[in-house]
Amino acid sequence: LLERYRLHDLLDEYATLKLKKSGGAEQTYPRLAEWLIELFDKHYTDDPSSAPHVPVELENLKLATRWAAESKNAELLALLVTKPRNWLFNVFRINDEWLGWLQASTKLDVDPPQLKANVRKAIGDVQQFRDDRDAALASYNEALKLFKDIGAKLGEANTLQSMGKLEVFNANDQESYSKGMEILQSALTLHEEIQDKVGQVNILMFLARVMAGRNEKEKSLEIAQTVMPMLIEAAGENHPVTQSFREFIEGLQSGAGEVENEEEQITKFVRMIAQAVQTKSAEAPKLFEAVSKMAVDSNAPPQYRELASVLKKYMSGIKSPDLSGLPDELAQIVREALQ
Repeated sequence: LLERYRLHDLLDEYATLKLKKSGGAEQTYPRLAEWLIELFDKHYTDDPSSAPHVPVELENLKLATRWAAESKNAELLALLVTKPRNWLFNVFRINDEWLGWLQASTKLDVDPPQLKANVRKAIGDVQQFRDDRDAALASYNEALKLFKDIGAKLGEANTLQSMGKLEVFNANDQESYSKGMEILQSALTLHEEIQDKVGQVNILMFLARVMAGRNEKEKSLEIAQTVMPMLIEAAGENHPVTQSFREFIEGLQSGAGEVENEEEQITKFVRMIAQAVQTKSAEAPKLFEAVSKMAVDSNAPPQYRELASVLKKYMSGIKSPDLSGLPDELAQIVREALQ
């Protein structure tokens, strides 16, 4: 199969043709699809640092997905485009192609309903990443109805969490911000009801950072101190996310006056990266690990993941990384810092 034992293109094409003529493709492709589904399910929450053997399977995933769509195998196609969700969303970033696969899946009779709901939720995630807010909300609402109809409370909670974050990210007035916070509270209540610790931690960490960015320091610190023991229990004392959040709390506790606003925090961080690279600082490896984690952190806003990806390329030796995927204000911060 592709990538792991890479054949010359001509030999690869010849072997594929022979496989189809012999009738072996009808047995090989389903096995490949099932193996990939099992692989991505096993490593659903991993990233390239913890599962370096997974990224090389992207070409096999494309091959299996194309076969499932052409053969109209609805269930395998739906599983192939939802099980690798975190990898497609955070690592592979082939959003146009992924959206095409998901839309192809909706044209087939996908069963069971849980799988159909997962597809709709994933479509919303891609649309959110593409900054298509209205379409994302419509897809999330479709997924939410499907999850409610079958009583899938985890799916309902995760969808509400995505909807709430989307509203808060894009809030341009107090009414929109309040609406997003209400949706997040509903999601948090559901996560508590089903005792899903990871979901609770994700929302509470998000709320703490949002409030810090709005200079609501006391509320932010109260939430952060509440969630810290839960984070340690879920991720471990030495996990990079735990360490980063501990530093966030320490900053809230020691900072005098108002907490830095979002733009000031980003500017400070990007300048720190630039200085570490230019001076070959001993802190550079830790900073590289931090941006690598941020680039694949599904809880971070899409623009922050893209920023982390840009900074990772810069730290890897690309002195003029492509900034076209960043919002204009972030791109300007990076340009000025990396001069």
